[in-house]
Amino acid sequence: MKNARFTASLFLSIGLFATAVIPITISTAQAADYGSIDEWGQSPYRVVQDYHAVYKEKIRKVWSPPRNSKGAYVKVRVSLSPDGLVRSVKIQTLNDELRLSMESAINSAQPYRLPLEKTANRKARGFEATFFVE
Repeated sequence: MKNARFTASLFLSIGLFATAVIPITISTAQAADYGSIDEWGQSPYRVVQDYHAVYKEKIRKVWSPPRNSKGAYVKVRVSLSPDGLVRSVKIQTLNDELRLSMESAINSAQPYRLPLEKTANRKARGFEATFFVE
């Protein structure tokens, strides 16, 4: 039963009295990958999303993009160590000054707080984001 599939039902309210049932099928491997509900009532998947949002905001607050880069964007992929420090950074942009400013912001924002739950902790250690210069 390693790769068995199960179906859950999603109930949607359509109007006042009508509802729709939409079957959702995922593999047990996908479900097991994120574990079960944690002690706060959230799935590790949701916990990871929340932590990634915090990481992105933390970087955004300390980032000072070059003045001549309005309208540009930077894609980043960050890998964290178990203690929340930056292990590796991959930055994709055409502007070297923008790349350097983003690298500085990512390093300045450390350490990144990680979730306590084992699965969420492991998943939260890698994240991707796109930042736009306004």
